[in-house]
Amino acid sequence: MDSEAPLFFWISRFSGPAWKKEEKSGQYYLHLFEETQADLNWENESVRAECIKILKFWAEKGVDGFRLDVVNLLSKTPGLPDDPITGPKGDGRTHYADGPRIHEYLHMMNQKVFKPYGLVTVGEMSSTTPEECILYTREDREELSMVFSFHHMKTDYKDGSKWTNQMFSLEQLKEVQSYFQNKMEAGGGWNALFYSNHDQPRALSRFGNDIFYREESAKLLAITLFGLQGTTYIYQGEELGMKSACFETLEEYNDRESTGAYRQMRKEGVSPEAHSVQKAVRYFYRGKLSPAGAGSSTAVYI
Repeated sequence: MDSEAPLFFWISRFSGPAWKKEEKSGQYYLHLFEETQADLNWENESVRAECIKILKFWAEKGVDGFRLDVVNLLSKTPGLPDDPITGPKGDGRTHYADGPRIHEYLHMMNQKVFKPYGLVTVGEMSSTTPEECILYTREDREELSMVFSFHHMKTDYKDGSKWTNQMFSLEQLKEVQSYFQNKMEAGGGWNALFYSNHDQPRALSRFGNDIFYREESAKLLAITLFGLQGTTYIYQGEELGMKSACFETLEEYNDRESTGAYRQMRKEGVSPEAHSVQKAVRYFYRGKLSPAGAGSSTAVYI
């Protein structure tokens, strides 16, 4: 993007504008997430070739597979226009989630790397649908082995917004999981099953009772997850019944998404001492307790 400020208004998933000026060139670059993570232009053939080269490098090293972070956001609508939607979902995702060439790109990666090297692949999906997840994972389409989807992770979002204090709905959690399970089974897709990962608070604290029924809640969540159709993923610490971190001050939270959300709430006029701000950050904080266990006060960002 040339030195003129972008006329459209896409929002970073880590809060604030998704466009940042690069001072040396005077141009703007897009970062849907952290500003050090510039989005690559997959429309550029040289970029695609370099990415294939990187994948082959690791395949030659003997890796068994790849986890592809928010891979369904690679393809953007040409021209990168304004998002016609207003509200939390009007952040630009209309023009970058499941973009016009995403299946072409994934099939290319499959044919050039995944299939020849016999690799297992799991794609992290953002703002997608079960119909798209079926297309990504149906075996005859030769794209991905399985996908992570996040619809069941939004059952405690208030009005579609993540950084709120609303408790999760058990009824909605069951409905969303059943809907996705039935859709994927009927369409020949394959799920990657999870309750916790590096983007989420720990499921034990989120969906269970980690004070009075810690062991029972951990076992309940494990039994539920292993009873679903798909490939189960256990996040580090779940096997120990690990709880979410909870620090005394916001300054102790070492995570760009959490601190970005805090700054955005402050811009919107919320007092830094407000209980709602502190509770939201503590609830959704992505930092995880160290392997030393729930008694450790050390957080690591992964």
